Amino acid sequence: MKKNSNTLKFKSSINNDPEINSIGKTISFFLILLLTFGMMYILNKNTHFTSDDFRYHFMYESFMPTDNVERISSFSDIIKSMYNHYFMWGGRITAHTLVQFFLMFDKQFFNIINSIAFVGLATLIYLHSNVSKKINIPLLIGIILSLWFFLPQFGLTILWVSGAGNYLWCTLIILLFLLPYRKHLENENYFKDSVLNFIIMIIIGFLAGWTNENTGGAMILLTMLFMAYYKFTNIRIPKWAFSGFFSGSISFGLLALAPGNNARKEYLVNKTVDIFKNIGNVFGTSFTLMFGLTILLLVVLAFFLITNNNIQLINKSLTISFMYVLSALAGIVVLVVSPQIPARTWFGPIVFVIIAIGNIYSNISIDFKSLHIILAVALIGFTIKFAYSYNTAYKDIVKTYKSINTQISTINTEKENGNLDIEIKNIPKVQSEYNAFRGSRYISDDKESWINKWMAKYYDVNSIIGVD
Repeated sequence: MKKNSNTLKFKSSINNDPEINSIGKTISFFLILLLTFGMMYILNKNTHFTSDDFRYHFMYESFMPTDNVERISSFSDIIKSMYNHYFMWGGRITAHTLVQFFLMFDKQFFNIINSIAFVGLATLIYLHSNVSKKINIPLLIGIILSLWFFLPQFGLTILWVSGAGNYLWCTLIILLFLLPYRKHLENENYFKDSVLNFIIMIIIGFLAGWTNENTGGAMILLTMLFMAYYKFTNIRIPKWAFSGFFSGSISFGLLALAPGNNARKEYLVNKTVDIFKNIGNVFGTSFTLMFGLTILLLVVLAFFLITNNNIQLINKSLTISFMYVLSALAGIVVLVVSPQIPARTWFGPIVFVIIAIGNIYSNISIDFKSLHIILAVALIGFTIKFAYSYNTAYKDIVKTYKSINTQISTINTEKENGNLDIEIKNIPKVQSEYNAFRGSRYISDDKESWINKWMAKYYDVNSIIGVD
């Protein structure tokens, strides 16, 4: 009996050892990120190029391919291409520089680095949300599940090379830029006010401001809100905060004023902006995309208010979350003046709202047994739902992938036989929002369409059309 008693005490001491618990949580944290990487890699690996990917393999010279257009083969080519792009198509230089850089290499390079980027996005959201140094495993799982269920047009913003460059990667840069501002609220020595950091923030701020219109603008607003918060709470405003803000504002101005923005209107279906129609579209799309996220925000907020009686903590947490939500709303409202409003433009604002929810959640005091049970049941339920959703998406993506493999085999066979005017069978109808071919332009029955022309150029044939 004495031996059993000693064994129980030993086990109890292990379970209550903070150092052992911390190591276990750290291992779990990185295993979850590794698993996330693996799942994203599988989806990336089974996604072919689509839509603008074919165009951005080449130097940008015009909307349609020219006879002598050359493939991108060096960073100097990208610089020349982006110069043309800025004056002829649009000002998203950071985004499309990344896209053309990825497309210089074999697709496998993108599969790996893009999967890492998704993990990086989840990690940065976690760092923006979790103000304490303690590892919060439920928060990390919740963030990853939120990205899967709430990000708009997942296939077009995460798996499509051109879409990922514009949304996943640009949001990653923006969150990296904003992280020192967020951490400065908790620790004024987190990012020292040095000359080096002053310069670093100029560089990152310039890249972040030149990403995309609505999220770049939301980022500028959020930096202003951070500095206003410093001022009103007597937190020292570091010099790097100003250098980052001004640098980001300048590059955002270059983005917004790009001559290519007007030149591109020639090719748009809607060449003018109908403000009243856009207001309805923005409201309707926001309701569709953010209803579930809003419910989650309200539920987490309710638990936070019920479990906390620290007025100072409540005020601080809600103020910080409000800053992210307000910036997200600004990024949405500005869309009413845009000639095109695809659902994927909600990507950045939705990420900001996820951070706002995560920030409130990380401050919930989970000391009640009933709350532990509710949290565990919710996470298990959503994880099961995720597994089913992922499996469904995977099957649809693989189906498309195999169909395109057949198309490529047909193209290569026809070329070997000397036929450079090629017909290929169309891919089956795409079902899943997680498929990059749902909503992207791919081969049509019109050999003169821009996508057919660029695909013909990519595969080095005279013409190519899709047939049923």
